[in-house]
Amino acid sequence: MLKSTFSLLVLALLFPALALGQSASLAAGARVRLTSPADQLEKHVTTVTEMRGDSIVVAGRSGSRIIALRNVTALDISTGTRNRVVRDGLIGFGAGALIGAVVGADAADECSDQAYCISPFDSGGEAAALGIVVFGAAGLVAGAIVGAFDRTDRWEPRELPFKVAVNPSMSGGVTLKISRAF
Repeated sequence: MLKSTFSLLVLALLFPALALGQSASLAAGARVRLTSPADQLEKHVTTVTEMRGDSIVVAGRSGSRIIALRNVTALDISTGTRNRVVRDGLIGFGAGALIGAVVGADAADECSDQAYCISPFDSGGEAAALGIVVFGAAGLVAGAIVGAFDRTDRWEPRELPFKVAVNPSMSGGVTLKISRAF
């Protein structure tokens, strides 16, 4: 009775692991980012050339490289690329607005010190506001242009699936086998 209860408890605790073992396999040609401390790889970006039962073959500078799955601690798969138009545009706007505020306020201060200077602004705040708008817009455009060419991969973390087998042993006990594979 105790052995049956223990076996059921082990199966219940390992049920999520069993479900992961059913996930789709990693295909050859996929762009991956992997970490394998035993192979001195930290977020190494490469292409899968072949999948084997206990290892993954990736493209290297001097040919293929075989990485044991037991050594892989993190694996991400590229789901495509994206550009950063919005992000870089907003950064450019922020930088431009900051510079514009300083330049506008400084221009109004210089004009108030000179008797012959004709300024359309009544205060430094109005000049700073115009500087924010003008320089911010220029920064937005410049940042968006830079962001259009700034392409980066989209990475999806992949759980390292493993298979679990619980079998009765010859001595009346239970054996537990765990292996990782894709």
